Amino acid sequence: TRDERYELIEAHIIKNHIQIGVDICLNSLQSAITNSEPEPYHTIAPTERDQGLKIKLFHADLLKDCSFLKDFNIEAVSLIEVMEHVQMEEVQLIMKNIFGNISPKLVIVSTPNYEFNIGSIRIWKSNSTLALLKNNSNWPFRHDDHKYEMTRKEFGTWALTVSQEYGSLNKTSRFIKGYDVTFDGVGLPKSGDAQHGFCSQFAIFTKREFRVFSELDL
Repeated sequence: TRDERYELIEAHIIKNHIQIGVDICLNSLQSAITNSEPEPYHTIAPTERDQGLKIKLFHADLLKDCSFLKDFNIEAVSLIEVMEHVQMEEVQLIMKNIFGNISPKLVIVSTPNYEFNIGSIRIWKSNSTLALLKNNSNWPFRHDDHKYEMTRKEFGTWALTVSQEYGSLNKTSRFIKGYDVTFDGVGLPKSGDAQHGFCSQFAIFTKREFRVFSELDL
């Protein structure tokens, strides 16, 4: 299947549910195709999946308009350890595609917790590549491609700003639409010391929609 603007690669087709992947890197898409193909025993043994799955992989750039994704009525989007690899102004373009074009019910964004690095400073310094400092702090970034790593406060401020930016009032139906955001994470030090938070921090955006009553409605 081809679109004039985007190359569509279908990895494996089953029925019902659709899982969509978007990447600008063809090598990554090829790996995704390989990893999503069924194993030989899947054709022999009955599947344990209650509902079928269709996987669609798009070769596209999320920094450009991806309004074609509206056609799939996507309910959930995950952006896992991605944002730190692009500049912050480019992240805003990705958010425009996710919250503006797709407008899903659920969005999960994860990124490294910069504060966690201080508890693992000896590990990072043992690798000369990862220990390259990109700022004036004594804490190195975890990967040499990271443009930044945010503290919990910085990430929280960013996520709240995003949730507020994509709220709107439909004057005709008088519904307010927007997103609530909660925070979580994965990975704690072996010591169990949670002083610096999780290794990877998560922002979980859930869509809300509620009626706004005016005096005329009462």
